[in-house]
Amino acid sequence: MHAKHDLSAELAYEIDFFARSCGLTRDEALKVMRDAGRLKDSAKASYETGAK
Repeated sequence: MHAKHDLSAELAYEIDFFARSCGLTRDEALKVMRDAGRLKDSAKASYETGAK
């Protein structure tokens, strides 16, 4: 399992849902959300693992 423990369960679910809804990888969804100001930089490292 990936290191999701740095994110809240709600935020991890939101990233997964957004990724699936838009046909993105988790990394791509995380980048979009971070660029839109939805996430703080602290969420970056814990979710950028590459698995879809």
